[in-house]
Amino acid sequence: MYPYIDGIILTITQNLSQIDVEHKPRLSGKSNYTFSKSVSVFMKLFTGFSVLPLRLATITGCVATFTGFILLLKYLYDYYIAKNFIEGWTTVVVLIILFGGLILITLGIIGEYIGRMYLTLNNKPQYSISEIVKSEQNIIFSK
Repeated sequence: MYPYIDGIILTITQNLSQIDVEHKPRLSGKSNYTFSKSVSVFMKLFTGFSVLPLRLATITGCVATFTGFILLLKYLYDYYIAKNFIEGWTTVVVLIILFGGLILITLGIIGEYIGRMYLTLNNKPQYSISEIVKSEQNIIFSK
């Protein structure tokens, strides 16, 4: 639905090269690519060809849950051992951090499943053979 030519080319081949091109300044007008259009292209690439955003959600959820757990231990210590009674919304804040982190972890795990299903249904091979070398005893495949 959102074709990204560089991503499509990289799924087909890894045999790429570069050509130096002399860029001349624009004679008139200006580019149609604004900052928001450039960000849009980046987000299509980032979400269309990678499961990295899902993994970032999982990692962020783990960090938030760990932080909430540490805060919970600190406030329990302050309340029961140090007898430092903290007024306010500490319980609510700790619970929001804990449950928000758990929700992010769950979303990341569900996203991993969906990403793996997408890769499976895409029928893209996990490897490609670039060269077949025949010897007297075996056939050797190399990347």
